[in-house]
Amino acid sequence: MKIKLKDLPVQAVFEGKNWVVQQTDTQDPENPLVEEATSFGPADLGLFSGVARFCDGTQHPAVVLKSFQLDGEQIDTYVYTRMGWINLMAVGVMRALSKYAGDIFPMDVYCANPWVDDKEIAGKINEHRQVFREALPALKALKYDPFTTKTRRRFFGGAETPAPETTPPSTP
Repeated sequence: MKIKLKDLPVQAVFEGKNWVVQQTDTQDPENPLVEEATSFGPADLGLFSGVARFCDGTQHPAVVLKSFQLDGEQIDTYVYTRMGWINLMAVGVMRALSKYAGDIFPMDVYCANPWVDDKEIAGKINEHRQVFREALPALKALKYDPFTTKTRRRFFGGAETPAPETTPPSTP
């Protein structure tokens, strides 16, 4: 089944699925069409389910875009937020995050099912799988509903806290 990258359900990441990017000239490079895949060709761009571990210690669902032409080099990292999938490597993201960038970067990304010939991961495939498996229960316990308006959450998800009750201002 083909689906737009930004329409990927977070549940599919929890299941450890991988996708291949459908490469066409007419696609939006920020939101390409992807198809679930179990094998890849040497010219493919692969999208891998994973977990991003920020330097502040928090963990978040992620998908990693890797180029097989570049021996598995990581091109983009999308993290699931309450606003959907955000490409942390996109132009302007560091500037937009400004003072919070120190809480995020540097970060580590661990793939659920890495590509065996990925030279960037090389001998760390088991470590990636283990970190993903260990992070999964905590990630599943969090609520990832991008349409919630009655709760106040951090931008990247996490534990919810009820919004404080407010009274409308009275007019004299």
